[in-house]
Parts: sequence; structure tokens; C-alpha cells
Amino acid sequence: MIYETNLFTSYSAGRTQQMKDVAASRPWWRYRHSDASVHPCKEHRAWSRKILHADDPWWATHTPPNGWGCKCYLETLADHDLEQHGLTPTSPEKIPFPDSGIDKCWDYPPGASVAEELAQFAKNKSTTLALADPAAQLAKDYVATLVRHPQFQRFFAGELPGEYPLAVLDAELRQAMDVLQPVVVLSQETVEAHRHHPEAA
Repeated sequence: MIYETNLFTSYSAGRTQQMKDVAASRPWWRYRHSDASVHPCKEHRAWSRKILHADDPWWATHTPPNGWGCKCYLETLADHDLEQHGLTPTSPEKIPFPDSGIDKCWDYPPGASVAEELAQFAKNKSTTLALADPAAQLAKDYVATLVRHPQFQRFFAGELPGEYPLAVLDAELRQAMDVLQPVVVLSQETVEAHRHHPEAA
């Protein structure tokens, strides 16, 4: 069960990002309960076919999977899909079981916690490399790769919280600046504070 759940969670994390990427043209998400669940959850069954806008706060806690063994999933819908099939978005206050149906520690969108853990891992790894003189250049190359990665664009757009490795300071520069930390990190707070600065564009 652990293997299957981790596998499905990883898939859902990628799928959720895909749905966000097409939200402009397919702005509606529909919850679907899967009959493949060995132990069907009454709450998940009740949520099935409920339609909410992609940016509705409900998805922050109810994007599946919502527990061990959960195989629920989401579908994206365009405005013309709703018109063609006579579908009506669901009023959030009318969704049943508002206080149950989600296992402990599963009330977050797939991939959210993973992204934070990966950013922390990257920071730790680059710091370890930077402090070892023979590997200092490896640290610089590693962080440069991270900055070019699409994940950095997601971080800069405000989609990922926390900090992101930005550059590596060599020993001489650290000594001149009187700092011990070899890795320069960019915080989400700094990004937000300077997002509208003319030079940030």
C-alpha cells in the first residue's frame, strides 16, 4: 500500500501541475471517486463529480489523493464542457462532509511538501560541496543548474514557498564579506518584496 500510494501521489503531483498549466483554458476541476479503491470512503464518494474553479481554496486541502489507498483523481473542464453537458459548478458551502474525509497529514496539494523538501535538500547538498575545497566548483555548477531548472521559475512566480539556492561564494569572498554560509539563498519573502521593482522585470 505504501508503494502504491507513493507512486500515485507522485503521479498526482505531476498531474496537478499540468492542470494548473492549462487552467486558463480549462478553469474547472471535477473531483472523481475511483471504483478501484479497495475500501471506498463515503466522503470521497460524496465529493465525486463536484465541480469547483481551479483556484477555489477547497482544492488546497482536498486535491487527491486524500489518504492511504485513495485513488480519487481530478478532471479538468472548459466552459464549453459545462455548457455542452449541462453541468453546473458546485457551491463550496454545499459540499458535504466539510470536516472529515481526509486522513491525518494529507490535507495539502500533491507535490507541495515535496517541493519544499527538494529545495532544502538542494541547499544542504550545495552547502556540503561548497565547504569542501576540491568540490567548490561542483557546488557552483550544481547551483547554476538549479537556477536554470524550471523549478526556479515556479519558485520565482510564487508557486513554491521557502528558500531557493541562488549562488555559491568561494572562501575568499566569504572571508571578505565576513560570512560563514557559502550558499546564497533567495527567500520567497524577498521575491515578493521586490516583485514590482522596475529592475525585477
